[in-house]
Amino acid sequence: MTTFRIEPNPTFSVTVAVPRAGGAAVEVPFTFKFLDREQLAEHFDKKHEHQKALAELVQGGANVREVTAAAMERQVETLKGIVTAWGFEDEFSEEALRAFVRTSAAAPEAVIRAFEQGYEPARLGN
Repeated sequence: MTTFRIEPNPTFSVTVAVPRAGGAAVEVPFTFKFLDREQLAEHFDKKHEHQKALAELVQGGANVREVTAAAMERQVETLKGIVTAWGFEDEFSEEALRAFVRTSAAAPEAVIRAFEQGYEPARLGN
């Protein structure tokens, strides 16, 4: 008999190709919180709400700096909610997370995309 627990592991790990300006992407391991279906739906709802809010900012005449600030704040909040550890030399903390988000628009989005893609095998298997 196969042993299988209904309750999944509380975390899962994915190696993310973190883009670097002017150089090759760096492979960095990230440990993510496991979200159940309801929590994952909430994650995507927040993502959709943020996209709408950014569009409204742009339509309302916000400048690039204002849109960037809103996007960075969303990335920090999203990453705080899904990342539990990373393989950077810098210890994982909110301060380090904010520094990571400030360095590149592509890097935080690569991590968020890797988290979301971590659910693909299970979703496609159902």
